[in-house]
Amino acid sequence: MAGIPFKSGLVPVNYGKAADYSAAVNTYRVAAGYATAIFSGAPVAVSTNGYATIATSATHGQAVIGVCQGAFWIDPTTKKPVESRYLPAGTSSASGSYNGVNFGANAAPAIKVIDDLDQVYAIKCVSSIAIAKLNDNLGISPTAATGGNTVTGQSSVKASTAGDADSLLQCVGVFKADEFITATSAGGSGVNDWGAPNTVVLVKLRKN
Repeated sequence: MAGIPFKSGLVPVNYGKAADYSAAVNTYRVAAGYATAIFSGAPVAVSTNGYATIATSATHGQAVIGVCQGAFWIDPTTKKPVESRYLPAGTSSASGSYNGVNFGANAAPAIKVIDDLDQVYAIKCVSSIAIAKLNDNLGISPTAATGGNTVTGQSSVKASTAGDADSLLQCVGVFKADEFITATSAGGSGVNDWGAPNTVVLVKLRKN
């Protein structure tokens, strides 16, 4: 596996400072027909109506809950449960019960979310990040966390150095793993570290 590029999106790597990621997720509902796809690795918030939505980099006033890890619903045509790595735009659910969720008349599909804000994630940056950004705030790009791969279900969101007081992420380190590489300015590949092009950093969601 040596030399493979790091994928986009927020990727859970460990809990707190040292403990392994436990894959613990909870279920949240998304409004029926929600207009934006929610991919695995995308940050999500809860809106004032109680439904989960895509989070933005300027999260002041939003209830940020965590990172999407997939979706499920009951297909309105086949009436069979669907498990997916992402929630397609415009999805609604038929009524019925699945995975402990009662899909009633509101037709709201469900997403799985890592919702512990002490969870640490690795994320690729849109540019190089210097060590001076350690413990600083980082934004996300695009700022509405939209976009992703409909084959893998993985979000295309990346970290941005354009952070401010309302930014979504806090940089807590740089990602170290022998099997992953980052691009170099000369077009080749090198070991990921501070200052590398498209640096892969460790982050937490900020507790706004």
